[in-house]
Amino acid sequence: MASPATNVVYDFISKENQSKWRGILQPAIGKIQKQVHPRMDIEDDAVLYMEDLLYHLLALICSTKPHSINDVATYITKTFVVPLNTWAINDAQRTMERHQLRKGKSVFNLPVDKLNPLLEKEVFKCVVEVNMVRYIAAILDYIAADILKLAGNVMKNTRSVAIRIKVSDIKLSLNADVALHSLFKQLNAQQLGDGTLPPVEACEENEQAATYDQLVRQLVSNEEKYISHLNLILKVYQEPFTDKPKLFPPEEVKKVFLHLPELHALSVQLLSSLDECMEMAGVVDGEPQSPQAGFVFEEMAESQEFDVYANYANSYSDSVNALQKLLENAEAKEYLKVIQILLSLCIVFSYCGC
Repeated sequence: MASPATNVVYDFISKENQSKWRGILQPAIGKIQKQVHPRMDIEDDAVLYMEDLLYHLLALICSTKPHSINDVATYITKTFVVPLNTWAINDAQRTMERHQLRKGKSVFNLPVDKLNPLLEKEVFKCVVEVNMVRYIAAILDYIAADILKLAGNVMKNTRSVAIRIKVSDIKLSLNADVALHSLFKQLNAQQLGDGTLPPVEACEENEQAATYDQLVRQLVSNEEKYISHLNLILKVYQEPFTDKPKLFPPEEVKKVFLHLPELHALSVQLLSSLDECMEMAGVVDGEPQSPQAGFVFEEMAESQEFDVYANYANSYSDSVNALQKLLENAEAKEYLKVIQILLSLCIVFSYCGC
């Protein structure tokens, strides 16, 4: 069998190639959305956004010039964050096994019959194993379901009326989930497309040009995002644990989320003080005055307000151990897997050391 000839990253959504691929994945995305959230719908622009995400991921996988299922699995293992890599591979393997049991009758949401000839003609420039394409389709299917499941959960907990998944819900889920965030951040590094699809916002830095006022404003912006993430953790991710006290003993759940409410309260207080500091900065004798943000930190430090960070860092290992203990229960682990919360919980521990 000839091997793929190109090592150039193929751009599925460029102006030149878009007409060949646009719309192929959209029916599958709608089907996957109904599978994970049957009572919801998804807006057309969100479907388009999801299709672009999947094409970006497909480009990343194809850029490795895989020859077989094993090549794809090896790449996923090395590239995807733990445990996303294991879950994606296991799910894809189960899908392949179901396909074999059904004697060739398709069990794939993505249209393999359309993808295979197009990939051979446009991307690989040679004949490839159809089973490899099926396996890639199964990986994309799993990632799409993961994103849409989390986006739906986010929507239900952040809007009073949760009916249709929007692009903003998908973006929020990508930025809130550390594994998905890491995965799609790699796409930015590949410089795919025209730069209009950044699921993970790049941090623009220009330290030489940055003024004190700009740094304070950036600090306020970062604190707002931090509080948003903490809100997501406490209002979205903690609920599945507290709703099932028989599966998750309350004393163990408390250990997992230990000190997060205190961190949230401290961050809200800090943001309020910084906002007040910004408002008080004005003009004196015709000269603009910079906000005195240093005094805010000095006062909070003198009051030992920041000790909660030390407490959180010191209890980090206990929180991890408590989570691992909860996951020793097979029923509890399956429950978390079904609702797609375990993966998102990783962000809780990413703040240690912040």
